[in-house]
Amino acid sequence: MSAVEIKGPVITLKAVITPKASRDSVIPFTEEEIKITVTAPPVDGKANQYLQKYLSKAFGTSKGKVQIIRGECSHHKVIEIRDFSKVPAPLAALLKN
Repeated sequence: MSAVEIKGPVITLKAVITPKASRDSVIPFTEEEIKITVTAPPVDGKANQYLQKYLSKAFGTSKGKVQIIRGECSHHKVIEIRDFSKVPAPLAALLKN
């Protein structure tokens, strides 16, 4: 699986998550994973909740449409986003390649 895959109304991200970062960002990292940084601390699932909220805004969908499929307790995650209306610029460039 590549870092970003689109199948109809679903986009799947394979990502490395960095919690407690200085800012939120989504950047291409390698062919197999993207890097997502979030400002939330990795305590009691707060980083995962914040990640879902951040990605829902970035992809123009509701928070309930963002699901962590694999890696709930890991830095390496597979995330599924349904019914998205936009793609962040760094990932749009990745999809064109």
